[in-house]
Amino acid sequence: MNRTNKKTVAIIGCGPRGLHALENLCLAYSKSSKNFNLKIIVFERTGLFGSGQVYAPHQNLCNWMNISERSLTISERKPIRVGELLLEGFPSYHDWASYTSTEAIHTDVFPTRGYVGTYLEERFKSIANTLMAHTILELHQELVTALDYNDTQFKLSTKSGLHLNADEVLLTVGHQPTYTSQQIKKWKTFSNTVEEAQLIENPYPIERLLSKLQTSSSKNVAIRGFGLAAIDIIRAIAVATNSKFEIIDEATQSMVFHPGNTFPKKIMPFSLDGLPMHPKPLNKQIDDYFTPSSNDLKHIETTISNTLKNPENVTSMDFLIETMAQLIAKQFLLIKDKTVSHNLSEYQIKQLVILWINGEAEDNPLFTSDKLTADDSLQLYINMASGVSAIRLDYCIGQVWRHCHPTLYKILSYSNLNSEVVLEMITLDERLKRLTFGPPLASLQQMLAILKSGRMTVKVIDDPDIECTDSGWTLEEGNDEFTASIMINSVLDASKILEVDTPLIKTLLQKGFVLPIHDNLGIATCENGLAKTNAIDRQIPIALLGRLAQGTLVGVDAILECFGNRSQVWAKAAIERLNA
Repeated sequence: MNRTNKKTVAIIGCGPRGLHALENLCLAYSKSSKNFNLKIIVFERTGLFGSGQVYAPHQNLCNWMNISERSLTISERKPIRVGELLLEGFPSYHDWASYTSTEAIHTDVFPTRGYVGTYLEERFKSIANTLMAHTILELHQELVTALDYNDTQFKLSTKSGLHLNADEVLLTVGHQPTYTSQQIKKWKTFSNTVEEAQLIENPYPIERLLSKLQTSSSKNVAIRGFGLAAIDIIRAIAVATNSKFEIIDEATQSMVFHPGNTFPKKIMPFSLDGLPMHPKPLNKQIDDYFTPSSNDLKHIETTISNTLKNPENVTSMDFLIETMAQLIAKQFLLIKDKTVSHNLSEYQIKQLVILWINGEAEDNPLFTSDKLTADDSLQLYINMASGVSAIRLDYCIGQVWRHCHPTLYKILSYSNLNSEVVLEMITLDERLKRLTFGPPLASLQQMLAILKSGRMTVKVIDDPDIECTDSGWTLEEGNDEFTASIMINSVLDASKILEVDTPLIKTLLQKGFVLPIHDNLGIATCENGLAKTNAIDRQIPIALLGRLAQGTLVGVDAILECFGNRSQVWAKAAIERLNA
């Protein structure tokens, strides 16, 4: 073997997905014939290697995970031996956090994002320190802005002027800024010209946002969006203003809100549909109502996989809705007396589920009424999640679908379906996130407590008309009106590759090194992670895992997907190419 040959792999972006890619690259190299010396260079512009900005270890404690300790099943990394070099193992998240299943009997525990980030950071250091000591790994706190390829090697350029070469490149970048929408552009111009108006375009890091709200006690605050980011923001404002949440019922996490002296006069969240997210069930006992059996999960995997064997025959996502509706109907009947009273058959419930998913369901007592106010809907969702109220079919749809995510993500990724069908599926997945990606029950109890205190309102929450006035932003819905002098944008950028406004991604598109799977989706990739390119007579060894491959990949925002087998498949293929 010729071990004098050196090959370099560059990993751009090193949050949890980049961390797992690094681990799998070392593992694949250890199992290969190793006819080259491996060099790895890792770029992470924030310097937060292993965690990335989303899971920054020292971020505000008000940023909570929306996945419970019980469900955070991140596996251990076993020791890796590369010749004489031993890379130590690292425990699973549960072992690291000393988690025991008895904790979830009464109330599920949801860690802060910073706590999970500490795990990720420690896991990264445990392998990186050894690799750096043996000059196998280089870390660069740099923003990669350009990438070129000359048939044998890549040349990477950073914002600071650093230039490095690599034989293989993997992009594991997360959220990327997109071109500013016309609405935000208008608001930005408005806030620059009207002294009373203050626009906060990006809520993260929350510490920066809070510093801009120090004198907000006499002001109204509007928040664009009512998802997880908005909930983090509102909770952070409460904590920063010395407000208190008093738990009055431990069993349901019900609370009373006591606003601090500097808490805003009133907060008004709003969104396109005006609907709050569904909270996660209070504990494992309630969550088990919605958990399909292993046989049922295997059945949907087999059914959908058989359909995908002939992707050219699939003209809509009806196959997915039909299969999921059948499972949801079965699960709803298994809950028995815990649901709202009905005498419907499994077939009838299945048809209702299909209608509801397609937005065609008429008023039916099995569903949460769309005539309820946002605060009444919020209370009902809380009651269902805590076992106080009978479970309605829409809540069941979201929770069962959530349990099917790992199975669906695995079989729907790299599907070779028509791009329009893929867009339909991704659009549905995004729409269902209000039900499936919901926050801990305690988060919505906090929102309800602030609402009941009168310091938050939802009177114009449903897609209001917005006018810029001398007093600030005036939101109108029907006969109701709300004026805010502070506007916070909590809506995160979508992963539409053609709208990404970063130098690196624009360069890759211009050179044809990556191609969109659809104008409204992400990058097209092969199952080994390699990007599909314009090149006809050569293979360009640039791969991509994660959010920017949405469409090729289904399920790009879940942390557990960062530790799935996708990076393992990429690493094995990359080492084989380098060995060749």
